[in-house]
Amino acid sequence: MAELRLYRKHPKLFYRFKSSTLIEAIVAMVIVSISFGLGVMIYMNIHTSGNPLVKLKAYIEVSNFYHKSLYKKNFDDENYAFQNLNIHRQTSSHPDHENLKILIIKANDLRGKEIYRKRVIVFPQKYE
Repeated sequence: MAELRLYRKHPKLFYRFKSSTLIEAIVAMVIVSISFGLGVMIYMNIHTSGNPLVKLKAYIEVSNFYHKSLYKKNFDDENYAFQNLNIHRQTSSHPDHENLKILIIKANDLRGKEIYRKRVIVFPQKYE
């Protein structure tokens, strides 16, 4: 490590400033650059992973559609558009029980990419 010595009036009283070499400075800059690059990559992956507001809107609309279906006991296949979402309801029979149905409600964006899916088992008959 290089040193810089400054003498005052008396030669025994001096200040010693330690400095780093060029190689140490380059290694430190490389480490900082790699850390900064990794941070930017992580930020971009999080930023492009999806819009949480759209996912929340899809979740709310699918939940509303599910509760309306339960209230009206309407489990037929149906599609409808809500703002920039396509909501699709699909039913199929349960493989183990003939009285139960599997209800799948999906929210897709306009390009067809699935944003949210709800899958539940329902009892479609009315109580009397």
